[in-house]
Amino acid sequence: MVESTVDVVELKGASLRYMLAVALEYKFKAVEPTYGLSHRILCEGSPSYFRPDIDWYQLGPLLEKHWREATGWLTEYFGPNWRDQVDGLPGSLPRWFCIAIIGSHLGNQVQVPTLLIQS
Repeated sequence: MVESTVDVVELKGASLRYMLAVALEYKFKAVEPTYGLSHRILCEGSPSYFRPDIDWYQLGPLLEKHWREATGWLTEYFGPNWRDQVDGLPGSLPRWFCIAIIGSHLGNQVQVPTLLIQS
């Protein structure tokens, strides 16, 4: 599998979900694109696709468990007023929390399968 180095703040969609599953050490598989949909991430034991960047129902328990490290990463990256900095940036607040969890576990540069990177 060919991988590319990506800055975590550039992650979105399938690449973000893939790297979050890696950071959390989940057992998962990337489902091949079908019917015009991009790759999807399916975690072992879950009946639905892994999409915490757009699904608060999935993100809530992750934030409850990883709140300190996520806010720590956001503070380190944006400064103490990270809330003001994140508000209005491209992507939703859930996406930025996912990025923060990845960054706090894996660092600011990650290796992502090239086929998952959106242009």
